[in-house]
Amino acid sequence: MITPDARSLDLIRPVWLVDVEAPSGTLHFATARLFVGGAEYEDYIQGIGALAEELRRADSSALNVELSVRFLNEPYRAYPALVYLADALPFAGARVTVSEVFIDASGEPGEPVVRYGGLCGTPEAITPSSFTCRLTSPAFAADARTPG
Repeated sequence: MITPDARSLDLIRPVWLVDVEAPSGTLHFATARLFVGGAEYEDYIQGIGALAEELRRADSSALNVELSVRFLNEPYRAYPALVYLADALPFAGARVTVSEVFIDASGEPGEPVVRYGGLCGTPEAITPSSFTCRLTSPAFAADARTPG
């Protein structure tokens, strides 16, 4: 089921889905509010760094794929702003999956395609309207924690 917010999207542009695995369950965020696979995705994603460029770079070498996700910092459930959720359910170290889904001509989302999986960093560049989290590939994050 798609919400009226998502119906107004340009059908050529993908909707990005960001799933953050928290201890109490998975949080679902997206670039537009919609329902996919029985889950409600709330429109708290303002942007995702150059994902296509990072994926091309990863395919051509063994380098770390790191992206940044810019979250909208508006009230979220009982919290005065989404960034305060990071205190209760730490974003840092949480597993994150980034998928894309296209909206078909009837307004329904297609099947999501996983484009990235990684670990979330600590919220940074926090303003009243947004904040950013860097995502790092799990292998690179493990290497960075290993004393060398």
